[in-house]
This record gives sequence, structure tokens and C-alpha cells, in this order.
Amino acid sequence: MSAEMEICCPPRRKSRCPLTVLPRFQRKSTWNARKDFSLALSFFKGLPLGTIVIKDDEATGDERQRYLLDGRQRWEALKGVRDPETVYAWAKAATGLRSSWTEHQVTDAFLRAVDNFFGSDPSEEIDAGLTSATDGDVPEDDDPDAISEKHEDYVAGLEPTSPTGNAGLDELLEVILLVHPQTVRGSRFTQAFAFHDLVEGLPFVDVLDSGQRRVHSGKLREWITFRRKIAGLPASRLDADDVFHWLTDGKALDASVDAALRARITKEWGTISTAIRLNGQMETRLEQTVIAALVLSGTSASDDAKIFEIINTGGTKLTAAEVLSAAPQWRTPVENANAKLVADAADLYEAMGIGAADGAVRWDVPATMLARLESRSVLGSLPGPTPRNDTRRFERRITLGFQLLTGWYAGKIGKDHVESLPKAVKDIDWASTAFEDAINAAFRISSNQEQFQYWDNWGLSIIDLMSDAVALNFALSTAIDWERKGRPTVAGAEMKAFRRNARTLLDRSIYEYCIGQWRGSSDSRIASNISLLRNGEQPAYEPIPADDWRRLIVEAVETGTILGADYTERLDPRVKLLLAYRSVVRRFWLNPGPDTRIEFDHIIPSSEFLAIPAGSPKKKLEHHIANIGVLPANLNRVKSDLPLNRIESAAHQNRIAELEDVPVGMFEEMSDGNSILDLVTLRGPILITDLTDLRESRLEVANS
Repeated sequence: MSAEMEICCPPRRKSRCPLTVLPRFQRKSTWNARKDFSLALSFFKGLPLGTIVIKDDEATGDERQRYLLDGRQRWEALKGVRDPETVYAWAKAATGLRSSWTEHQVTDAFLRAVDNFFGSDPSEEIDAGLTSATDGDVPEDDDPDAISEKHEDYVAGLEPTSPTGNAGLDELLEVILLVHPQTVRGSRFTQAFAFHDLVEGLPFVDVLDSGQRRVHSGKLREWITFRRKIAGLPASRLDADDVFHWLTDGKALDASVDAALRARITKEWGTISTAIRLNGQMETRLEQTVIAALVLSGTSASDDAKIFEIINTGGTKLTAAEVLSAAPQWRTPVENANAKLVADAADLYEAMGIGAADGAVRWDVPATMLARLESRSVLGSLPGPTPRNDTRRFERRITLGFQLLTGWYAGKIGKDHVESLPKAVKDIDWASTAFEDAINAAFRISSNQEQFQYWDNWGLSIIDLMSDAVALNFALSTAIDWERKGRPTVAGAEMKAFRRNARTLLDRSIYEYCIGQWRGSSDSRIASNISLLRNGEQPAYEPIPADDWRRLIVEAVETGTILGADYTERLDPRVKLLLAYRSVVRRFWLNPGPDTRIEFDHIIPSSEFLAIPAGSPKKKLEHHIANIGVLPANLNRVKSDLPLNRIESAAHQNRIAELEDVPVGMFEEMSDGNSILDLVTLRGPILITDLTDLRESRLEVANS
């Protein structure tokens, strides 16, 4: 195991470095244009550009290969600085510049940005001192013909006086002014090279769906770079005749076209020559740029993540799954990968904004697993297509996929077990769907019971009401139980036992979550449950003793505490969980529809507690379990923050009375914060009965 600091090459220069590539997984881009512009300011001024994290490939071969674990945002930004229009877009976002601005206004905005950035802590981003640009295309009403008329003094380049006092920042300003103004028809930069009406087949001209032709900034930059290198001359020795030959590339032109092209080049020469000069300066700047790199070799996935955390405490921690995407054992191609896996992998990479690889590798199997799982009552909104613009949900899906796969095959879900899975378990058929089929079958059979159906229809789930660990334990435990019972699919003793076990496991999970047994890392707890189940024991399916459930509910109702700790400081998630479970027990509405989603309601609204003195015992009962009701979303919109005595519709009154255990005749009495003790006295015994005796009988949880 080693971790060494090196000087690494930027994306432009590869000849002096081992090949560095992105692993199949990289965190979705979290940088915006303002942050990219901040890096551009540092880059052009010649400041250090931070540190990237690289993993040495463990495989041997003629060409040493490395994988970029952290630093993708910086890496991508450095590629972006080569394209003038990309840099202009960053500047526009950071300074709020408009296409109608004069050169003087653009320069002033740029100088303010420089002052704001370098005048503060260098580690800070350009912040509120800069005006955000509006999203979308440049204004439609900018006159494209004005591009050749505005800023006439620009054709000679910047004046000799340095606007910023730094040659690099002056160069960045030149790049911005080279593009400005930019309209829907193009920029000053691209329109200076718009010769496609005179010369056919120019490689930097795109044909749009509409049939119109448009100069592409990135392709134009590449063309200039190529032609400049072929010429082998500095920009100062290139003239309009050279560019004429670049454009015609040996083609004979009609005399009138020849003359028109030469005249156009001469007219645009100020912009053209500036573009060629800046292109050469940019390539030189990139050649001379180095980035510090932390190179990891011989380290485990958890070691890599910890090292990254230590050197980059301001960033987001690397997960083991992210690091694993660079591990050779996870990069092995999956032979005979099914079409769904390949399609899911392509969708994943598209969502991450990187090109999809051909086929699938082992890493793709767990990384895309939740795209092929089905249960909303267990996994909530996580299954389904790869999410866009939701980094948290995106990363949870990948992590859970790795944990599910490792738990199934290795019986443990810790980071080191995830990392070593391909080596530790040699006989995994990576193309098989057997495990996913088992999970889905267990989900379907479990969910075809009323308590799961209720939660499914209401938009509730184990993972949302409790935690990822509880959902993970439920998924693995039920899948293992289904398999060890012979994979039953029709009614019979085994099917009945499986369904009862699923109900019992849900009941047990709710109780354990409420008393805090799933706090912190649950890896060892899940591993123990898997081991016992596979050895023929089933503690996960042993019902919680009735007396334990009763003690929990009586304490919550009578003292406002759980295991001696006050839960009434806020609307506690455990209160929501118990009340959602109680609604299942009471069999409150099951008909699916657009408003079956449920919401949690303060029966006596929070506004009614404002006048109660802070030290009063009544004040702290605002979030007591007896003051929280569960209503369909459409009904809760009616009630909103209203006290009960202000509900006007008789139909609404009757429905609320049924669901919140307050007779309509008591609405007036139960509408004031000072009545909270009466409400606890009224509802408390009902909640205790529902979550103990009624719970056992209706859910057939046979407590011992």
C-alpha cells in the first residue's frame, strides 16, 4: 500500500505521463459555470490548481494506465478553457454580461470579478458580489449584423496597457472579448470564420436539422490548432494568404469567389489573427501547466476513500463504490450480458454525462441493480430509471446495489467485503438475473398483503420511513427466506409461512427502529441476520413480545418519551412511522387514486401553541403523538393549518373525525392549544389499543 504525491499532466499533455482515464463511474458533475470561471481565473493567473486523486492500475501491460478517482470537475474545466465560447459562457454566468454590452462594460465586469475573486480568501468561490446571468439562449433581439460594427477598436487586439496587471488575466479577457458579442446566430469568433457560403466542406461547419449551417466553436478551435501546427510558424508570421490556403486546401476557386474570399479574410483579419494568436498561447499555457496528484497503489477501497477524505475535507467523500470503478476485478467485461443490463448501464452513463462503454462490466451489475428492482413499499422511489439532477438519490441507488449484491453472495456488506467480492466469491455468474429475480419475487409476494399495499398506495416505504439499512435488511432477509423455502409461487404452506415471516419482519423492524437498534452502522447486524437465516435459524422472524410493544406505546403516549428520551421537541420521524403503521392496522382507505398520498397533520395547529408560555407543560405537547393525525393529502390541504372548529364542510368534518379520533361534537373543544391535555386523554388510549391488541389481531403477528 502506498500513496505518493506527483506532478501530473493536464488533459492536454499526455506524452510525458502514463495514460490517465476516467473509470466507468465518476460522480455526476457538481460544478457550475461560476466555479469553472473561478478555475479559469486561477489557471490564467498561473496559480496552483489543487490536487487530483489517481489510482494506479493493478494490471500489468505494455502501457501503464491510471484511473482518475477525484478531480473530474477540475479536469473537465481544464479541457473547457481551450474553447473560447465555453470560457465566454463561464464569464457570462459569473459576471452577468449581456450581448448588448460594450467592450468597456465587459472589461469593467471582468475586472470586478477579478477583484472579488483575488481580493478575498483564494479558496472561496466568486460569490454574491457577482450578478448571476439568466439561463437560456442569448437574446433573440440582438442584431447579428451589429457584430461587425461594435467594438471597431478590437480588430487590433487589446491596447498595450495591461487592464489587470497580469499577462495571464489579460489573455483571459482577450478570449472573452474575442467571442463578445454572442447572439443566437453565433459569436464574433465564429462569425469571423463563417466562409461556408464561399467554400464547401469546411470541417468546422455543422449542418443543423433545419438545413442551416453554423460554425461550431469547438471544431473551429481544433481546426485552427491543426492548421497552425501543420504550418509550423508562430502566429506573428502567419498572414491572410496563409489562412486563404488553409480554407481552400488546394481547391481551385472561381475567380469571383477567390476574390470575395480574400476580401472577407482581409475584413475579418483582426479577429482571425487574434484567434490564431490566442490559440497558440492557450496550447503553450496548457503545456506548461501541472497539477499535483495523489497517486494511490496497493490500497483498499476504504483506504482510498479515507485518504481522499483527509486531503479534500471540503469536498464530498468518495464512496467505496466510486473507488471500485477503478479496480481491475470490477472492470472485467460481463460475458453474454443481457440487453436490460446493457441498456441500464448506458442510461447510467448518460445520466452521469459521460459516454457509455460498449457492453457491460461487473461494476455495472450492482451499479444499475435498482433499475431492475420493483418494490416501492420497500425501496420507495429508488427503483426505476436512473435519476437525473438528484445526486443524493443517484448515489444511494449505486451504494444499495453493491450492498445487496455483496450481502447475497458474501453474506456481509462492509466496504472491504464489497471491494473483494469478485475475488472472494469466484463462482458468481455475472450475467445471471437469479438474484434480482429472487429479490423481485420476494418483493411481489410480500407486497401482495394489505399493510404493504397501503404503504405502496400512500407513497410510503420502509426506506423512507426508516432507513437504508432497514430496507437492505428486509430485502436480503425476505429474498433468502423465499429461496430457502423453495421459491414458492403458488398458495401452500411454504407460501403462507413466507408471507407471515414478511409481516413479522416488518413489525419487528418498526419496533427496533423506534428503540434505536438501527442507529449507526448496521453492517454487522445485517451480516448476522443473513448468517443465521442461511444456517436455518430465523431470529429476524421472531415476533417482538407483546409486553415490549405495549411498553413502547404506553411510554410514548403517557410520558412523551421513548426509552426515557423526550421526542416532542419536533415532529419525530418515529412518531410518523408509528402513526403510518397504525393507519394500516385501522385499515384506513386503500382505494388508489391521485390523492391517496398521506400527510401528517397537527390536529391542534402549531399556530394555537404560540400564545402558550414557553415553560408550560402544554407547550411541549405540540408534537406529541396524540396531536398528530394522518390524513389523505387532498383532505389535509382542506384542513391545512386550520383548527378543527373552522372546518366547514360536513363531509370533511366526518372524515377528519374518523381519521383523527375526535368526534365532530368535540371539534370546538379540541381547537385550542390549552386543550392539548384533553386531546392526549381522548386519543391516547385509542392509540395504545390500536398499536398493541388490534395490531396483533389484524396483522396476525403472533406475539409470544
